[in-house]
Amino acid sequence: MPSTPHGYVRQESDIDIEEASDDDDSDSVYEGPSADFVDPAMVQRDGCCQRLCRCLCPRRKVKETGFRLVRADDRRTNRPIVIDEDGEMKFLRKVSNVVASTKYTIMSFVPMVFAQQFKFFFNFFFLVLAVTQSLPPLRVGPMFTYIGPLVFVLMCTMLKEASDDIKRWRRDKAVNSKKYTRVNTAIGDLEKVASADIKVGDVLQVLTNERVPADMILLRTEFGEQEGSKDGQTYIRTDQLDGEKDWKPRKAPALTQDLAGWRDLCGDVQICAKVEAPQMSIYKFLGRLSLRKLGEDSDVKSEALGLENTLWANTVVTHGPVYGLVVYTGVDSRTVMSYDDNASDDKTCLLDKQVDFCAKVCFAILIGLSFMLVLCRGLRGQWWIFLLRYIVLLSYIIPISLRVNLDMAKTLYASRIGNDSKIPGTVARNTAIVEDLGTVDYVLTDKTGTLTKNDMLFKKLRVPAGEYSSGTDTQQISLMITRVLRRILAARPSPGVFGRSPGQRGQTEEESQGLELLTAMVTLALCHNVTPVETAGSDEWTLQAPSPDEAALVKYARECGIKLIRRDDDSIILECLNITGRPQLRYDIIECFPFSSDRKRMGIIVKEEVAGHDSNNAFMEDVVDDYARHGKDKKCVPWAGLRTLVVALKRMTAESCDEFQAAYREAALDVSEQREDKLAAIVDSHLETNLDLVCLTGVEDMLQDDVAPVIESLRVAKIKVWMLTGDKIDTAICIAISTALKSPDQPLLRLEASHVHSAIDALSDLREARNAKSEGLSDTVVVIDGTVLAMVLSAGLYTSEFVELIKDAPAVVCCRCSPSQKSEVVRAIKKYDNGQRTLAIGDGGNDVGMIQAADVGVGIVGKEGMQASLAADFSIQEFRSLHRLLLWHGRNCYLQSARMSLFVIHRGLVIAVMQVIFSAMFYFIALPLFQGWLMIGYSTYERNPYPLPRYGVLMLRYYTTAPVFSLCLYTDLEDTVVYQYPELYAISRRGRQMSLKAFLGWVWKSIYQGSAIMVLTVILFGNELITSSLVAVAFTSLVISELLNVASEVHPNWHPLMIVAELLSIVIYVYSMFILRSYFDLDTIFSIGFLWKVAIITAVSWIPVSIG
Repeated sequence: MPSTPHGYVRQESDIDIEEASDDDDSDSVYEGPSADFVDPAMVQRDGCCQRLCRCLCPRRKVKETGFRLVRADDRRTNRPIVIDEDGEMKFLRKVSNVVASTKYTIMSFVPMVFAQQFKFFFNFFFLVLAVTQSLPPLRVGPMFTYIGPLVFVLMCTMLKEASDDIKRWRRDKAVNSKKYTRVNTAIGDLEKVASADIKVGDVLQVLTNERVPADMILLRTEFGEQEGSKDGQTYIRTDQLDGEKDWKPRKAPALTQDLAGWRDLCGDVQICAKVEAPQMSIYKFLGRLSLRKLGEDSDVKSEALGLENTLWANTVVTHGPVYGLVVYTGVDSRTVMSYDDNASDDKTCLLDKQVDFCAKVCFAILIGLSFMLVLCRGLRGQWWIFLLRYIVLLSYIIPISLRVNLDMAKTLYASRIGNDSKIPGTVARNTAIVEDLGTVDYVLTDKTGTLTKNDMLFKKLRVPAGEYSSGTDTQQISLMITRVLRRILAARPSPGVFGRSPGQRGQTEEESQGLELLTAMVTLALCHNVTPVETAGSDEWTLQAPSPDEAALVKYARECGIKLIRRDDDSIILECLNITGRPQLRYDIIECFPFSSDRKRMGIIVKEEVAGHDSNNAFMEDVVDDYARHGKDKKCVPWAGLRTLVVALKRMTAESCDEFQAAYREAALDVSEQREDKLAAIVDSHLETNLDLVCLTGVEDMLQDDVAPVIESLRVAKIKVWMLTGDKIDTAICIAISTALKSPDQPLLRLEASHVHSAIDALSDLREARNAKSEGLSDTVVVIDGTVLAMVLSAGLYTSEFVELIKDAPAVVCCRCSPSQKSEVVRAIKKYDNGQRTLAIGDGGNDVGMIQAADVGVGIVGKEGMQASLAADFSIQEFRSLHRLLLWHGRNCYLQSARMSLFVIHRGLVIAVMQVIFSAMFYFIALPLFQGWLMIGYSTYERNPYPLPRYGVLMLRYYTTAPVFSLCLYTDLEDTVVYQYPELYAISRRGRQMSLKAFLGWVWKSIYQGSAIMVLTVILFGNELITSSLVAVAFTSLVISELLNVASEVHPNWHPLMIVAELLSIVIYVYSMFILRSYFDLDTIFSIGFLWKVAIITAVSWIPVSIG
């Protein structure tokens, strides 16, 4: 009997589809001896000392290596076994499945909150001050004036942290107490178990739409007569794991799916899974399942396990019930480990660093003024006590309210961004760095799904006989395919689609060309991982595809008359739309090799169901030459910017297919880290030789709206834009031109290399190009291919030089970038271009590393899911939202916070200057000028938690803070002006508002106003110096001057809320005069003399600085 023809179809990509690939899995079942069933008596047990250490150090986590042996059995008698890299066997240490996302315990709450708060310079400084006031020799005033503000800040923080942690505890409790169904292997029945009590080795039943509680191996599916139940296939939703919305197919191993029912999992059958040690990657898995029936001479059957056999924790089963073997729990699960892996380092805002620098300068001023007062008093007696008292007196130089004001401002900015109707759906997830949006120097962007819509349209097809375009040539292709198909189906016996090769003797030119097109369309309809899903209540079909590229190819095949109507793990069925009766073509799947971003290709082996004789297995001649010829043609203009695929075909006999399967399945049973390399080598040697070129395809990824104007504005704002893409260099250049990353008059520098030595030469070319121009590469767009980039990043010797050479380029395109290289590029810029702030933006899971490595990470909610969006500091709906986010919100946030910070520091410096003059007037006595409630009312804004004497009234303490906070509402320009002149962003981005020059300007302003107020107060009182009256006049002048400073700072764009805050502050201040009788004499306050003195002092202190 002649052998049945087999076909191996390969798609080789010239681009990075940016979709993580599944491990190559196998349904092979091998019989024979296996070491997976280990006698527990052979396992080394821990000694008493080791068990004691575990009790004393329960949280000590040791990285597990090697493999686990997990048996679906009563865990009390057969504990899981760990085999390390040296072959030593130990029982698996118990890992609880309790979900614990809380940050604190009852015992650790107070110490941990205090540790977090006192790491800030402000809080630690005021803690030291509060401690000094408990010592009588150092006390300079009521203790509550120093302890009160600090306690209030800490209490607010503790209440917030406690509230958040209680919410987390309640969520954890709901998850841990949820009941699941477990198979009791001892009695062969089902029982309920709480999620927290699930252990490794349990066999669980998971129902439809139920969350998977732990990492499991899918053993079998049982959901009635529904499609997929018999072959062990089900689907899961992974949106809570990786953010992707598409359903993922999962399949049970044939060993357990072929059993009669779930009760056989615990009957006369022993099941053991050998799985890798816990890993972080949710896209890879290595393992082997072994099964044997109880009996002395029973053979052990083994089957390779891959990603398609897994059910990770927190995924949701869409079709159930299913049964799975728990292999990882708790902190060993992929969910927890991937979160730990993706957790970004704490990001610090540039403004916070600048404020911290100003605080340190203020501290130096504080120490300097204190030493000056001590020296003027004389170094006699216990002079160091007076030094400490002076430090306490002048401590208002460092305002405790600044940190609180900044935190409130950040919350306000985040709310303003989230409620902006012009960029709907924008979310500020990390409010701590919101001001960094106004200081960005580099924007590093992904291409697919970020600059483009990730919405693929089929545009070009080339077969050896000619080139075709979608739309105009689709009908012609459909007619030619229909004619050829009719001849093939009418033949008896039918040779099948792949039974005849184009160019055979007796074929007309039209028939040969039609056969080429038919082969191309059928190949595109076969070589993919697309699953058609019927829409409920209609005849429409939707395509569940791992990437939009594959869906575009299948859709175009349908337009040409070849429709995919069914695909499962065993077969693919196609329908011929343009032929009467719509005959079907059935293909059995022998092996499928999903797309791999490493190999940039995918493949499938199918067997065409035809009756009769062999198909003709003749191959095209000079296939290598055809590849080269078509590769050159792809650089022509009509293919510019398209995502291209090379599709090839190999016809196999049954014997060659069996030979390949034997080698492949043997390698698939290997559970070592070399399994992928072995499988790839077998595919290369058996399948990817002597291939027939079928066709070239070109798919267009449409640009997002307004991408070019946004990038052009960013470049005018002096922001350097880098595009990191997996595309080949020609496609990347075309995208760079269409997105305005490169202007028509800009020179282009290409750095290409085929190996490391030529990559070094390319770096030399970059050096020469930079040295050839006096301005360097400031007007040049640099394009770097993957070989040069890999050499630069892998060898630390070249990284710093590379960044130094290329940092002046306004735009850079990095081609053939892997996800790890994207994050390495970001880190290299941060490390070697010091002081420059980076922003990374992407939409896919492979962009998470880059987003979290950057100073500011922006994620786009795209078709590849929400993983990037959830991991980012800011989430937007489309790329054009970045324009308003940076140029409008970023600029305003930075300028407003900088202005408010300097104003708050100025407010403390004024008090310090007045205190120095007051002490000098009274022979350098260490007594405060303004005591108790006056200082609290001036420097903070919170409600006073302490009752006032006699009145028991709570006084609002924001004489000047509410108006100062209103500075966060001030905008100097309209958004239309900022958009029209992006250069304004470049000016604010330099940080001049928080520079040393700006800070010293405010210091000088503080010295003048403080001196003017205090000196004029003394002069106007003359010989009638009454301390209480002097304090009242000086303090009133100070408050009014500060309110006028706020008004002049935002003039002429007064915000209505600012005016309300100013008026309210005056009302509160006047009200406080009536309840603070110990500080204010009402008869004096409402006298003509008091009012004219305040007016003169205020005018002299405020008018000169406001005019200047």
